[in-house]
Amino acid sequence: MRIQQLSRATYVLFVIVCAVLGAPTGKPKRKGCRCKKVYKELQEAFDAKFKAFENRFTADLPNLNKIANETMKLAEYNARISKLFENVQFTQDALQRESQTLKSVRNQISEQRINLKDLNSNFAVLANISPLPALSNKINQLNTEPKPSIPATQPTEPTKATTLQEMTSYPKDCHEVHKSGGMKYEGDYYIMIKPDKSPKPFKVLCKVVNGTGWTVIQRRQDGSVDFYRNWQDYKTGFGNQNGEFYLGNEHIHHLTSQGDYKLRIDMEEWNGKKYYAVYDIFRTADENDNYRLHITGYHGTAGDSMTTMRDDHNGMQFSTYDRDNDKRSLNNCAVHYRGGWWYSDCFESNLNGRYYTEGQHNDLFRRNGIQWNSIHYNSSLKFVEMMIMPSDGSMNNNHI
Repeated sequence: MRIQQLSRATYVLFVIVCAVLGAPTGKPKRKGCRCKKVYKELQEAFDAKFKAFENRFTADLPNLNKIANETMKLAEYNARISKLFENVQFTQDALQRESQTLKSVRNQISEQRINLKDLNSNFAVLANISPLPALSNKINQLNTEPKPSIPATQPTEPTKATTLQEMTSYPKDCHEVHKSGGMKYEGDYYIMIKPDKSPKPFKVLCKVVNGTGWTVIQRRQDGSVDFYRNWQDYKTGFGNQNGEFYLGNEHIHHLTSQGDYKLRIDMEEWNGKKYYAVYDIFRTADENDNYRLHITGYHGTAGDSMTTMRDDHNGMQFSTYDRDNDKRSLNNCAVHYRGGWWYSDCFESNLNGRYYTEGQHNDLFRRNGIQWNSIHYNSSLKFVEMMIMPSDGSMNNNHI
């Protein structure tokens, strides 16, 4: 088929060559015309070229098939590599989660060691309490005295067991400890306290600042603890009081429901510059009111980022990613800004946001770091510590 097509092409070329060479028409042809010779030479040259091309194509055909097969194999290898990369990424994420879990377990073990040390200290204190030996002697004396007979018809009332917790008196907060003569020096103290409405005592970090005793309720310093937590975590508290932690909204409510408390916030930028903010009134409602915030009376060096006109946090309920109580209708501020806080629409402060090393955000418009807008609008803080104490230095009956 291809040979026939080539012959037709050769014939057309022959006619053109004859026209170019000027073969006479209407006159007798001269002997020795070169058209037939040229046509034969052209046909032989075309046949030779085509034969060479056909031979080469036939010889290279296996190589072309091999190349096609190799291309298919490369595509398969690329798919396998992509799948392997996905597996590696999944494994990396799993290892990161396991690392966070191990870090949390390590922090819990460290906290349990401190609890054991505190418990040993409490037993040592109980052993030195003077009424205990007298009580023990009285019990022994009662055991040795003859017991009066009780008529069978007379009913007896059950004796109430006295627990160690009932025998032990706990301070209401760190300020009470300092006022009674403890915590004489600047620094951190770990003390068991029991506010009036708290069902049981709990451990707190106490701090002496400017000669007064404060109860620390929050600390951020290195990003070792994830503060993007659910409602229950923020209710009961989380973290390690040796490092980063949040005391818990239930404990904060029990503390501030004893009377008027004030809040002090110490903050530090990455350039080393330090600020503080004090609010003369600070208290939170109970869980039924979603730990609603009551705060007023600012003074300090940081600027007021809690009771501003733009996003006033005073009167706002607490929000987490699974409990949306803010004013924004389009989305949840806690989800958008990666924290738990008394968001409005959304915030002027966000001290439980994401911890950014060197204070740099991935997105300056998102601002989901540890924010205090009156210090810096688009940079996350290096250090934050929130602590409370009675407003007038003593308890009163002005409860929530």
